[in-house]
Amino acid sequence: YIRDCVEEGKIEVNYICTDVQLADILTKSLGRQKFTEMRGRIGVQAVK
Repeated sequence: YIRDCVEEGKIEVNYICTDVQLADILTKSLGRQKFTEMRGRIGVQAVK
């Protein structure tokens, strides 16, 4: 369905490299440093 929509010009799909892909924090196992960076980028703060 997505392929058809792209071919028909209904939607445009852009590549997002993993360095800036904010969804990675929800879909991948990340190291502590990358996790902390992404957590800050989506606006989530640690609760102490």
